[in-house]
Order: sequence, then structure tokens, then C-alpha cells
Amino acid sequence: MRLLDYIVEHIHMDTLSDGNALPLSEKHNLRKTGLLTAMGIAMHNFPEGMAVLAASLNSPYMGFSVAVAIAIHNIPEGVAVSIPIYYATGSRKKAFAYSFFAGLTEPLGAGIGYLLLYPVPNPGNALPYACCGRRSHGFYLF
Repeated sequence: MRLLDYIVEHIHMDTLSDGNALPLSEKHNLRKTGLLTAMGIAMHNFPEGMAVLAASLNSPYMGFSVAVAIAIHNIPEGVAVSIPIYYATGSRKKAFAYSFFAGLTEPLGAGIGYLLLYPVPNPGNALPYACCGRRSHGFYLF
């Protein structure tokens, strides 16, 4: 997120010399909001995929339960990305694409987690590795 803070154009009212905001269109602000939200959710979803993998390796029932819980909480995350993009662009396809690609990092995280856990002798005891999922919540705090 700190890297995004430097890359994405934004304004801090307390840093302007005259205290006036630069004239930006509302659509530009909505697009920027949707883009930052999509990036934050993409980074948040990556360790969630690892957590689902670790829970599934421990017990298929627990893996299914964790996957369903995460799927339910991904619904408002997708809405949080789609609405600003839709109102900025007027395109449902773009809004869906941004949400879809933000969500793709979850299976990517599971795949990379599998590659990391594959050499572990007993992957059923991989639940302690899922503690990295707690880090995913810190992205929202920034």
C-alpha cells in the first residue's frame, strides 16, 4: 500500500500551499477510489487463498467451511470495487473485470501456498502456516 501511495496521484489538503484543492472531476475520483480498492482487496485476497489451502489440507470439512465463509465475505468486497468503477466509467463490463481480477489473487495465493507447502513432510499440519492470513487484514488499516 505504501508503494501505491507514491504511484497513484492523490491530494493531501494539508500539504497544498494555498489550501485549495486541485480541480479533479468526480469521475476521476471515483475511478481512483475503485482502483485503490481493487488493489487493496487483491493484496488482501492473496493470503486468504493460502489460509483456505492450509485449512483444506488440515481437514476437508474445515477447508470447505473456511472457503464458504471467505466466499460470503468476498461479496461486499466485489461490490466495493464495482460500484465506484461503474459510476466512473458507466460500463458494467469494466466494473465486473476490476472485481474479477481483484478476486483472482485468492486462487493465485492458494497455488503459491501449495508450492510452498509441497515440500513440507506432513502438509496436514500446515495450519500454523495460515497465520500469514492475519497479515491480510493490515492492508485495510493503511
